[in-house]
Amino acid sequence: MKYYIRRLIFSFILLSAITVWGVEPLPFPKMHSYSMRNGLKVVLIQQREQPILRFTMLFNAGTLQDLKGKEGTAELVAALLDQGTQAHSSDAIAKTIESVGGSLGASAGKTAITVSCRVLKWHESTGLSLFSDIIRNPAFRKKEFKRVQHQFKTNLKENVEDNNWLLDSYTNHVLFGPESAWGRTQTARSLKQLSIQDLQHYYATHFLPNNATLVVVGDLEFDAIKKTIKHYFSSWEPGKVYTYTQAKTPKKAKLLFIDKPGQTQANLALVHFGTPLHSPLYPAFRLLNYCLGGGGFSSALMKAVRSERGQTYSIYSYSRTYPDLTIHAIKTFSRNKQLPSVIDTIDTVLTQLQDKNFSAETLEKAKSFYKGYLPIQFEDPSTVSSWVINGLHKGLTLSQIQSQYEALLEAKSETVHELLKTMFSFDQFSMIIVGDHHQLKESLAHFQPYDVVYYKAISKR
Repeated sequence: MKYYIRRLIFSFILLSAITVWGVEPLPFPKMHSYSMRNGLKVVLIQQREQPILRFTMLFNAGTLQDLKGKEGTAELVAALLDQGTQAHSSDAIAKTIESVGGSLGASAGKTAITVSCRVLKWHESTGLSLFSDIIRNPAFRKKEFKRVQHQFKTNLKENVEDNNWLLDSYTNHVLFGPESAWGRTQTARSLKQLSIQDLQHYYATHFLPNNATLVVVGDLEFDAIKKTIKHYFSSWEPGKVYTYTQAKTPKKAKLLFIDKPGQTQANLALVHFGTPLHSPLYPAFRLLNYCLGGGGFSSALMKAVRSERGQTYSIYSYSRTYPDLTIHAIKTFSRNKQLPSVIDTIDTVLTQLQDKNFSAETLEKAKSFYKGYLPIQFEDPSTVSSWVINGLHKGLTLSQIQSQYEALLEAKSETVHELLKTMFSFDQFSMIIVGDHHQLKESLAHFQPYDVVYYKAISKR
């Protein structure tokens, strides 16, 4: 109870300071950063509100490094890290972390693999021992490999029935082309082609200390935790680091229709490239997204499409940031007969905003949301860890990471408007539609020519 009272008092004081004195820096926890001799970058963050330690290591390699025809390699590597090491079985790892009430796992994204462990501070030794073991000594045993490979194949068959998953899976396909490293995704064929040797090769190539960043957040002492980290990671040998291929963006937008016969409603995504995280314009872009479709019922798209016209139940926008680019999307769904009018309404909203911008009141409400939201989020060690490690991975310095909050609240209306005018014309968006093509093709005739793919094609390729 005392902890939550402190959070409320903290937020009240911060909001009062902002109101009276203008933008105050977000009270970032005390940090210390350094690099080990083997090239491992380390950031220590002291946050003592809870007796918790969170270890996160990010490798600068993800599904983008999957070889052509071997898509799914990075995700299988990540899934198998905690499924057995040279010294411990998967059951032993699971029982040990469960015995201390902690968590341990890994995940793969397009440009990074992240490994994390969370324990109470008095279980630091247990947590860090397991954490370092799955990073440095994964076994990739045949039994576990076959089990997880089968699970991935099963998941793929189930996922193709999910319209939102189809929209996400084909986004990069549309933006970058199906044959580019960015556009390719795992398929039934690529998963079948994978071997343990493929995983071992990927691991040996990319799991290097000089290709990684370690962030430790929680109730820690800098000198003590540095000694512990040295004990577990100083003998880890560096190697040659391979950089990923810079994405080549298409010359013009396009429409892709994913045909799913029998659908009475259609799912729609409009996708384009946004402002990179490391750009000085990104804070204004983030405000823009909140006002456009990221702010729930207060957003421009929700008001126009749902509240005023009743064309859909939900419409929203969001961004995914990577080291060199940002992908921005608008998503919604509607009954088949209303899809053309929904598309027209989105076009109208974007055109009007390019002409008039958001009102000063709308932008101020967006800033007001972040004034209250971000300070509370920073009470959670996992949020702090994610903010720092992802910021570093995507090209920010620690100083820039710490100043993002102030930059967001100081973003100018003129900058938001300029972004709207240069990046948000309707014809700059590519469209992906999941629905019954037979029922919708006449209403989409003016978008011809466009590609049509059968929805189960991705699971059969």
